[in-house]
Parts: sequence; structure tokens; C-alpha cells
Amino acid sequence: MAEVITLARPYAQAIYSLAKETDALDAWSEALAFLKSVANDATFQATVSAPDIQLTDVEDLFLSICSDQVTEQVRNFIRLLVRNGRLSVLDDVAKQYESLKADDEGVVSAVIQSAFDLDETQVGAITEILSKKLEKKNKSIRYHRPEFNRGNQSLCR
Repeated sequence: MAEVITLARPYAQAIYSLAKETDALDAWSEALAFLKSVANDATFQATVSAPDIQLTDVEDLFLSICSDQVTEQVRNFIRLLVRNGRLSVLDDVAKQYESLKADDEGVVSAVIQSAFDLDETQVGAITEILSKKLEKKNKSIRYHRPEFNRGNQSLCR
């Protein structure tokens, strides 16, 4: 079977193209986050994993949970995923969509892990250096990790 990332790619690209076309990038980000929360809910997972459940039941359940909280385009996306048996790739669709969106906006996320608590000036300096080096806007997230004993570590995604 193809890898999940490969299965998710065409869905993410199609949603991204549609969102870009309709100037709805942020709306789709919110919708995908909501869909992920529904799909990853333990009760939902238990229900759709039942051996006697049909795809039409999964589709009806998902759509009823979402009801008026999503647009018709998002409902069509849900239908497409369920009917193609691809609900399991939803998390990867959302990740790839966000990656496409960030690339388009010229943004990179950086995780700064430090053995020492960094102040705003230090985080700002690291962020500025990364932004210049990568030639992208930088969203930095910092973690104070006292278990580190060798200074700082930055991870860019």
C-alpha cells in the first residue's frame, strides 16, 4: 500500500489550490483543524471502527457532527475522503496543507530548545538570524529544557 504521505498529497494540493483561488486559506486551516479534532475523537474512532459500520454510516455521522460548522466545500471534502476510504490520511492532509500555506506565505517555524531560560531579546536575536539565513519569516516557539546540558538547539520546519 502507498505511504500515507503519498495518499494525502493530492488532497492537500487540491484543497490548497481551492483555498488560494477563493481567498480562504485561513478558513480551510480552521476547517481542517476542526475535522482533525472530530476524526481523532476517541468516541468517533470507536464508532467508525466497529466491524459492522458501513461507509455511508461513517459519512452520515461525520457530516452530522460537523452540521452547520463547516461550508459545503468542506462537507464535499468529507464525503470524498470517506467514500474513498481515506479518512485515515486526514492528519497528513492537514499537515501538508499547512506546509503549502507556510511556503506560500514565506514562513518557517523554528523550535528553539535551550538548557537555559531565554529572554525575549535572546529569542528575538535567534529568530532574526534564522529569518535572514532562511530568507523567510520565522515563527519561533521556545522550550526551556533544563535536562539539556549543552546550550541551544534550533529545529526548522
